Amino acid sequence: MTIAITTPTGNIGSVVTAKLLEAGEKPILVARDPSKLQDAIDRGATAFQGDHGDADLLLEATKGAGALFVCVPGAIDVEDIHEFYGRYARAAAWAATENGIGHVVLLSSAGADKESGNGPVAGLHLAEQILREAAIPNLTLLRPGYFMENTLLQIPSILEAGKLFTTFPAGTTFPMIATRDIGARAAAELLNPDSLGLRVVELHGGPETGYEEVASILSEVLERPLEHVTVSGEQLVAAVTGMGVSRVLAESLVELADAITSGHVGHREERSADNTTPTDYATFAREVFRPAIMGAMEAQG
Repeated sequence: MTIAITTPTGNIGSVVTAKLLEAGEKPILVARDPSKLQDAIDRGATAFQGDHGDADLLLEATKGAGALFVCVPGAIDVEDIHEFYGRYARAAAWAATENGIGHVVLLSSAGADKESGNGPVAGLHLAEQILREAAIPNLTLLRPGYFMENTLLQIPSILEAGKLFTTFPAGTTFPMIATRDIGARAAAELLNPDSLGLRVVELHGGPETGYEEVASILSEVLERPLEHVTVSGEQLVAAVTGMGVSRVLAESLVELADAITSGHVGHREERSADNTTPTDYATFAREVFRPAIMGAMEAQG
C-alpha cells in the first residue's frame, strides 16, 4: 500500500516520513520545497511540489495511494480560520473520494470536539466534519494536546529578558506532548492494515505541566534563572502582531489559552497507556530546547 504524506518537512510530517521509510515504505510526499526531501527521495519516496490545499495538485499526487496523512501547515498570516483549515480539508476529502483512498489520518487537536470558543482549533473542528462527510472507509482523527514545541516561541524573550510570557495564570497545568511522539503515532496508525472505521485517537502526551514547571526545568537545563510571567491577552496580541502574526490568529491563540485554562479545551478520555507518550518536558528541554536556544545564540553572534 502506498501512503501519501502532506507537510513532510514539518516537525510531525518529517517524523511520519522517517518512520515509514524505516518500515520499508516508499511514500508519496507533497511539499512546497521538495529540495528538502532529497534523502527521502534517494530512499525511494516520490515527491510532488506544491501546496496540498491545491485540490487539483493533491488529487494528482495521491493517485494510487491507499492511505493519506493530512496535516494543515502552520501559517502566521491567517485572516479567516475556517476558510484556511477548510481549504485543506476539502482538498483532502476530494482526493480521498476520487482516488478511492481507504484510510485518512488527520492531525487534529484536543478541543476539536467543540465548534467554537477554542481558537484556531475551531478550524480543525470544521476539518473533521468535512472529512467525516466524505464517506472515507477508515478515518482516524488524531487529537494531541499542547505541543512542547510551542515553548520554543519563548526563546526571544528568554534571551532578552530571562522570562517566559504567556496568558496562562500561575498554577495552570495541562498535558504537553512532543511532536516527535505525535509523528510516531501517526505513522503507526497509517501502517495499521486493519479496517478501522471512524476513530478518534486522543494523545495526552507526557505528564501535566505548567509554565512555572517549564521555567524551572529550563532554568536547570540552561543554567540560568528563568521566570514565567502572566500577561494580559491585549499585551500578548500586541507583542505577536508586532512580529508579523495576523490579529485574527493572535486573538484566536489567546482564546485557545483561555479555553485550556477553563477546561473548555481538553482531553475527554482518561489518561491511559495508549494515550500517554514517552517524552516528558525535562527530556524535551535537554534534547530539543537547549540545542535550539544555543543555535539562536550563535546566530546572534
